[in-house]
Amino acid sequence: MENQSNLPPRWNPIVRAVVFLLVYLTVSSVIEFGIAFAIALVKHLTLHEYQQWRVSQYFLQILTISKIIELGILFLFVYLFGRALDRRKISDYGFHWQPGELLRGAGYGILFMTVAYAVYLIFGLAKITGWGWQSISGGALLYKLFLGVVLFVFAAIHEELLARGYILRNFMDALPNWAGLLLMGLIFGGMHLLNPNFEILGFFNITLAGILFGVYYIHRKNLWFPIGLHFMWNFFQGFVFGFPVSGQRVASIIQNKVSGPEVLTGGQFGIEGSLVGTAILIIAIIGFQLYYSKHPELPNTANY
Repeated sequence: MENQSNLPPRWNPIVRAVVFLLVYLTVSSVIEFGIAFAIALVKHLTLHEYQQWRVSQYFLQILTISKIIELGILFLFVYLFGRALDRRKISDYGFHWQPGELLRGAGYGILFMTVAYAVYLIFGLAKITGWGWQSISGGALLYKLFLGVVLFVFAAIHEELLARGYILRNFMDALPNWAGLLLMGLIFGGMHLLNPNFEILGFFNITLAGILFGVYYIHRKNLWFPIGLHFMWNFFQGFVFGFPVSGQRVASIIQNKVSGPEVLTGGQFGIEGSLVGTAILIIAIIGFQLYYSKHPELPNTANY
């Protein structure tokens, strides 16, 4: 049998990316709706009652299961499109194992969120009011933190494979890197339009976040660094420092009272909806571009 990687790709890369996104989002939405409909039917719930049930104490469990299902569907579509159109294996989208890069990305995620939180505390935008175990039992908090790890790991892999691994990789085949980055970033921002409390600054910052994750990818074509960065960015923002994650509020180790203009604090959308987030993202994008343009190759795995 002829090696798929030796066959020429089919279709224009931009067409492949757009068709992939539309088909994947349509199929995954239908499946998610079908699951929701089945749950509502079994529990004899109206649509409004189902929405209330979904955001009740089962919110994290349902969201985690949903992300696992979405990731499974995504891997299937990447495999099918890769085999039929791109002529690539799944590993070619950025999954060549680099544990050192995964840890390095995670470290940057912790760093960026810690700097952001320090700015909030220093300028009086946030004040620590308590600790997570004071409002719920320690066991319940640990369980929510465990679910948070699982949720954000799957969410990070899902969003990085979709936005950087498949969409950006195809844009890079047809466009200058800067154009592919910008277009992918806008798509990434648009993917969060239905998040709670979404506003224009949140869209701008999530677009910047997509560009930040993509800067690394265009130079090294590997997903493990942005997966680590994405995961720890979300986990520390929400479950550690107590801010909403793209509008979703979760249990946290630290509890805060946030005050000040929403343009500075992000309001109900969190750090990603604030000018503090904007500044950190722009500085990080410039820093990453300067560094990785001079160090485009991955280090030898033997060094890790």
